Amino acid sequence: MKPKLLVIELWGLGDLVIATPFLQAASKKYAVTLLAKPYAKDLQARFWRDVEVEPFIAPWTAFEHKYRLFSWPWRELFGLRKLVKQRFEAGLSARWDPRDHLLLTLLRVKMRLGFPRMGSQIFLTQPLSRPDPRAHRYEHWRVIARALELQLPPREQLPIPPPRPGGEILVHTGAGQPVRVWPLPRYRNLVQRLRQENHHVQVACDPDQRNWWLDAG
Repeated sequence: MKPKLLVIELWGLGDLVIATPFLQAASKKYAVTLLAKPYAKDLQARFWRDVEVEPFIAPWTAFEHKYRLFSWPWRELFGLRKLVKQRFEAGLSARWDPRDHLLLTLLRVKMRLGFPRMGSQIFLTQPLSRPDPRAHRYEHWRVIARALELQLPPREQLPIPPPRPGGEILVHTGAGQPVRVWPLPRYRNLVQRLRQENHHVQVACDPDQRNWWLDAG
């Protein structure tokens, strides 16, 4: 029977995509449970079928008012206690986030790996040295993989699946928060370049961006 591993990644969809090579490698050696936002279920079916997803929206990941404790979903928070029964041999977070480290402790994970911050090494049984701050987020997963004796290729050597013949490219130009919207002229340049390379591109945008795209042709 495989040892049980708890992976905490409570943030965005892009963070889950970056974690995919690690999850794929870890699931070969461990029975992996991923604590993540509900849309992890959508990636699970396509990228890591052997990973068990436990959906959870951490209140401290909200964009605004994240520490209004009276509005936290306390029932869901206390509901995480069911994970204690799993008796995880190991657990980790690739973020230097003390809240993740405390959560690993509260869930009684035996071996707890992570990158300490603000004294959070007291919650970790195996503190790890954080990569260069300028390094890509993927490097954090490589450090954790080495600690678990897993091999992850360098980012430049990750396999990229070939495009499907006749497939469309969908470009989504919106974001959950206006401050996170990439400048639309850059999207336009990207779409034009892809179309010049004979790709069929479809643009999905937020409602308030629609007129801009129509004016851009």
